[in-house]
Amino acid sequence: MKKVKSLLALILAMLIAFGGTVCAFAADPEETEENSTLATADVFGLGSSIKGKIGDINDVDIYTFTAAESGLVTVTLAHDKKTDADAIASYYKVSVLDSKGEEIDSFKSAGSDAEASIDFSVTPAVYYVKVEWDRVLDDSLEYTLSAKINKTALFEKEPNDITSQATAMTLSKKGDNKLYYGAITEGDVDYYQVTFSKPSLALFGIYNTTSKAGSYKASLVKVVDGLNGAPAEKVVGSISINSGEEVKDSPLFGVNGGTYYLKVEGVGASTGGYQVRVYAGDSNSTDEFEYNNEEKYSNLIAAGKYVTGNVFDASDVDIFRFNAPKDNNGYEITFVDYDNKQEVTNGQWTIEVVDANGSVVEDKVTVLNSEKVVAETDALEAGVYYIKVTAGNNFTGETYKLSLAEKKASEEDKKDDDDVITIDEFLADLGAIDWSGFWKNFEGWLEYVNVFGIISDLMASVMDFITTFVFANM
Repeated sequence: MKKVKSLLALILAMLIAFGGTVCAFAADPEETEENSTLATADVFGLGSSIKGKIGDINDVDIYTFTAAESGLVTVTLAHDKKTDADAIASYYKVSVLDSKGEEIDSFKSAGSDAEASIDFSVTPAVYYVKVEWDRVLDDSLEYTLSAKINKTALFEKEPNDITSQATAMTLSKKGDNKLYYGAITEGDVDYYQVTFSKPSLALFGIYNTTSKAGSYKASLVKVVDGLNGAPAEKVVGSISINSGEEVKDSPLFGVNGGTYYLKVEGVGASTGGYQVRVYAGDSNSTDEFEYNNEEKYSNLIAAGKYVTGNVFDASDVDIFRFNAPKDNNGYEITFVDYDNKQEVTNGQWTIEVVDANGSVVEDKVTVLNSEKVVAETDALEAGVYYIKVTAGNNFTGETYKLSLAEKKASEEDKKDDDDVITIDEFLADLGAIDWSGFWKNFEGWLEYVNVFGIISDLMASVMDFITTFVFANM
């Protein structure tokens, strides 16, 4: 029995010792002072934690980690809750810095918070996290700093600086939003590839993911055949988000099925994180479809039909083509704001009609969105013509409706066409004359001029002449 007890005691002692060893290995490491500069920053890895404490008003704790891949990183500061009068005040300010020590983002943690955190985009690089006191200093309060990368987040895949390297992007659909995280570094450009399986209504948006918002430009690009058949990037439209803005969405526009690219670049010297998405919804045959900024990619519009379109930005041109047959009477082009708004300063367009040689056949007309404008052409020679819609001075990306109809010939035009009257028209005109009035007037005229008396006198004169001539020659 004693041997058994001794064995159990030994096993228990070993378990306690082993457990203590495990706990020692599991314990969070602590900061090492002095760590107030980038050069002396404490190293901790993504997926790990480290403990620290702000000892006085001059104390600053700096930590560093290295991101081996692009992704979305969450930095969290946790500490015990405070219950005193200053509990709701800010105790800590936490700043995220790039490899140059420039602030990417920051957040604050109140004494009453169990934890506070922030998400930000990273590319493969070194990053720093700075912790300092804010409004209230409590030199007895410890904090735990942690950082982890979100493996489930949708993120760009570097390198993606050209279309052939573009990150494949899943389209957002109604009820299923697909946000992709990205980060712009100095001189960086990010491309995403999106494929529309059918003609669709689309929009795209860009979002700032940092409190220190950057300025970025997002453009939807179509690769088409350029000069000599070489691939060329054609911009469907662009939007820009500026510092201080949280989100910017494009207008809703139509796209043909096929592959497009979303291009993101910094404006000026802006670097940092962003989010983007491209939305696809159902469309129909009455929608304008991009890319249609050039005649060779124009949308066909038939007489008697209408389309819904949107001048995407100030540089966008929507071009529609139609075929004029021989002996047409000219065309009416009706242009109106889609929802009939009455705000004359909120949206404006210009429209003009040109022939296949680029010659203007209907001068440019300015349209406010409170107006319904009908532009008319004269009779056109047989051939292809183009309707061009561009932005006006007060461009705001409003949606419009455009319709095309051949003008009807008037009754006068039908009769005077080439100064020729058909036999059917001649007989119809004869049948329309009131002949009873004509005969009545004709009989009165005969009586008035004594036609019968004149004829009688004439016959008598002829007989006298014949008689005289005959007897004179006997």
